[in-house]
Amino acid sequence: MESSNDSISALESKVIELEKRLEQSLNLKKESNNSNIPNCPICYSPVELPITINATNDKKCPFSQKNPICFLCVRKLMNGKNHITCLAGKGCCGKIVVRGWRTYGEIGRNSHDVAEPSMWKALGNNGVTICKRCNTDCGDVYELGQHVHSQCPQRKIKCKRCNKLVIANNIHSHNNNCFTRCKLCFEKICDQTTNVSVINKHYCKKLKIGTCNVCNNIITIENINTHRDCTKIDKNSQEYVFIKI
Repeated sequence: MESSNDSISALESKVIELEKRLEQSLNLKKESNNSNIPNCPICYSPVELPITINATNDKKCPFSQKNPICFLCVRKLMNGKNHITCLAGKGCCGKIVVRGWRTYGEIGRNSHDVAEPSMWKALGNNGVTICKRCNTDCGDVYELGQHVHSQCPQRKIKCKRCNKLVIANNIHSHNNNCFTRCKLCFEKICDQTTNVSVINKHYCKKLKIGTCNVCNNIITIENINTHRDCTKIDKNSQEYVFIKI
């Protein structure tokens, strides 16, 4: 019985040793791949999701074609700007007009595509495949692009109510504190796009429903009862009429 247990323990030790060797081999392969990856001209790290800049709608920046830039570095470079300066200076493209997602990536793609679909598919696993923001290993460059574009929990997405950029992982807590409000009464209103609601329908008490013909003030649901006095007619008033029955 003891010899059987010893054999099992020996096999388990060998399995653990083989797993360590396999992990070391994979790490060496990744290091070898990374050593062949060019550095980004902005962050100087191995370029993650390399992209090219579009100087115009149909012309590539020659410098970016020879020196691909990290996707996220370009996004940061563009943030809040109307123009960016070509990294090669005036001798290349000079000032480049920022046109959102059309400023970079494969010309002719649509807004829902990743930035460089053809290039990233061709690269396979010959590039950075681990997400720098959440450390997920996506296996190849194209899958990393898909991950960063629509899956990474650390990516930023726009709140449909306040238009602020929020980290995807924090969007639920953000929704609990971000509501659409009625501009007349400031009451919280149901938001159908995110299914976060306080009330199903909003009947605004301050919305104008008419103007009183007697006092000329605005009538709302909130003050409609105060206008009951406006309907009182004095006995001597011209509106007071005796009707014989």
